[in-house]
This record gives sequence, C-alpha cells and structure tokens, in this order.
Amino acid sequence: MKATEKFGSLMEAWLVGLDTNGSARVETFEFDHCCKEIGFTACPARKLFRMIQLDNRSYMTPEDFDGQVAYALGHDDFRSILHTEYKIFS
Repeated sequence: MKATEKFGSLMEAWLVGLDTNGSARVETFEFDHCCKEIGFTACPARKLFRMIQLDNRSYMTPEDFDGQVAYALGHDDFRSILHTEYKIFS
C-alpha cells in the first residue's frame, strides 16, 4: 500500500502518519512503524528510509520527504491553517 492510498496525500502522510509528534522530523523508528501500519512490503523500511534521506542522518525532515510538503510547511498562512485544524504549531 502507498502512503497516499492510506492518508490521501503526501501532506497527510507526513502530518498524520509520520511526524505524529509535530517535531518536523521523523526518526527511523517512527518511519519503520508507519511502514508497518500501512502494510508497506516492497522493500525493507530502513532501505526505503535511506533512499529518501540521503545524508545518513537517523531522521528525515520535510525537505527530505517531499519538496512540496516542505514548501507548504514553510509558509505562515499554511502553518496557521494546520494550527487551527490539527492543533499543530501552537
């Protein structure tokens, strides 16, 4: 299953499935957990993590995950909507 099938969009996947604590970063264990939750089996989750996060860090950021997600999260008006709807960025 793809993240977009489970969550509807990459933005929802980031906010609801991956960065569940609103820290603006996803640790490898969080990524592993999300892959298991959505039933991702195409390759090991750690391998996919390394394909997305190329700097050999133990976490990924929105910039690593998707450029459009990172762009949207970087704008105050969008962050305001997220705060109102999801209580993120209080």
